[in-house]
Amino acid sequence: MFVVRIIADESQADYKAFSRKQDGARRYDAARHRTDERDVSSAALFEVPGTEDARTAIDAVKRNDRSQVKVLATYKTGNP
Repeated sequence: MFVVRIIADESQADYKAFSRKQDGARRYDAARHRTDERDVSSAALFEVPGTEDARTAIDAVKRNDRSQVKVLATYKTGNP
């Protein structure tokens, strides 16, 4: 599974899981462009191998379980 995390401000994070990397990458790219407009402060794309369950994948990302989660891409407001 692939998970995209979008943070609009420090207190609000949105998570969405995808079974295909291409679908997650599209959402990540759209969110990354929104960081340029200051609509969101950061976006990240994660891979959670070994599960086909969206809730399990999202929970692993929320826990920052480094044994399960691979960071594929991150972008924050102010990055070059």
